[in-house]
Amino acid sequence: EDARTEKEIGKWTGILGRTDIIETAKPVEETVTMAAVEYMKKAGLEISLSEKRVNLEDFKTIPPHFVISGKVEDLKAEAISYFGYTQVKTKIRLNINIRDISQGKTIISNIESISEPKTVIFFNPRAFEKTLNEALSDALERILPKFGH
Repeated sequence: EDARTEKEIGKWTGILGRTDIIETAKPVEETVTMAAVEYMKKAGLEISLSEKRVNLEDFKTIPPHFVISGKVEDLKAEAISYFGYTQVKTKIRLNINIRDISQGKTIISNIESISEPKTVIFFNPRAFEKTLNEALSDALERILPKFGH
């Protein structure tokens, strides 16, 4: 769920001081969900998606071992251009709920990833996307130990 109050993902301030707001083509919750699914599949976990607000009782007879839900509380990037280069920094904060169905336990994890400013020569939206993807990967990396990976 996208729980952010500001729906843009960032801003870019050009060398002359003009600021552009950066928005996503897809909803942030969809993008983060798909990134998490792909990341966990690459880590060797078997993943399947369910509808929002599904009843956990439905999983007692089907063998997922964990049900993951969460909120995107912060996801933004800021780029500032200077003469000859641009610095991009990101911040991602996720609130993740991991429910162990077989044991009836819930792990609540708040994960934050703040990048050091990254320097790029030419700013373009791909630099924004790449930096946000790296920060998201860093955040997702912190979830895997909860599954014994």
